[in-house]
Amino acid sequence: MDMTGMNMMEREYEDKLALLRGEVLKLTVERDKLQKFKDYVHARLDAAGVPTDPDSPHKAEGCRIGGRLDILIAAALGHATLPAEQEVKPNG
Repeated sequence: MDMTGMNMMEREYEDKLALLRGEVLKLTVERDKLQKFKDYVHARLDAAGVPTDPDSPHKAEGCRIGGRLDILIAAALGHATLPAEQEVKPNG
């Protein structure tokens, strides 16, 4: 035991716990940034009139953005069009 009354195992446990808390904090910040980006992309796609929940292979993986981008890219390349009531509007 040292002067604080902690033995070596307790000190190691406290050190590991402090590291884990730091990692959780970093991951939480990262998650929040990713959510903010996801919200931004969906808002831009909404403003462009892209359907909000299209059927696509991306949807099976839990990703609506992929399907929405496929629609937007196809429309931009002239391979497809959006439904008439949801035409892509230029950003500006």
